Amino acid sequence: MSEDEASPAPRKVVHDLAEDATGFGLAELRTTRDMIVRPAALMAALDDVGDTGGGRYARPFRYYLTLNGLYLLVIAMVGGFGRAFAVAPEGIVETWAARAGKSVDAFTADADQWYALTIVPLVAFFLFWPLYFWFRRWSGSTPRIVSRQVWTFMGAWTLYALPFGFINILRPDWAGVTGFVAPILWLILLLRFGRARWWTSVLGLIGALLVLSLSLLAFQIPAALMAFGVAALGAVYGP
Repeated sequence: MSEDEASPAPRKVVHDLAEDATGFGLAELRTTRDMIVRPAALMAALDDVGDTGGGRYARPFRYYLTLNGLYLLVIAMVGGFGRAFAVAPEGIVETWAARAGKSVDAFTADADQWYALTIVPLVAFFLFWPLYFWFRRWSGSTPRIVSRQVWTFMGAWTLYALPFGFINILRPDWAGVTGFVAPILWLILLLRFGRARWWTSVLGLIGALLVLSLSLLAFQIPAALMAFGVAALGAVYGP
């Protein structure tokens, strides 16, 4: 065994420990940095070189799931999604808790676990298809490249929206205010990731933003409602 094999570089040790502990290694950190600092270069590398940009970046789908996993972990540490049920119409949570034969606190804790389990796959499923449809029409790229573009867009959206997601959980009464942030984030993402790819003129940008806003809102609402429904049913009828 060589000396290099016996004593790995400190940077690699840190990378391996971080990746094992959180799923975030150097590729994920580099992806996060370039999503903020060099989004156009990141998209070009993923489009032209491959799903890791020649080994430089994390795979878009994996990055999206990892980022959401870390988000759910932090949410669990600060009390979970239970606070979100506080904005439910008066009497709804109490009615479902009584039907489940549980206290409101016990029902909310169970519903929180079911919600955390289902919200990411439901949102991913519902939002992937409208994004794929429009990105394919606008870019004319192959299905594989368009799929990469969709997961990169969703990963960047998750990254940019994280602060507002935490505000929604910690202050659910502000949900109506932070809800207006989504179209602003979509505009930012279209500007930073989509120039000459999904739009080429100001009118094209406005049209793309309008179409995406209507499509994503139309698909996001049923995803959220379904997640709440599954959470409630799971808390009532689940173990």
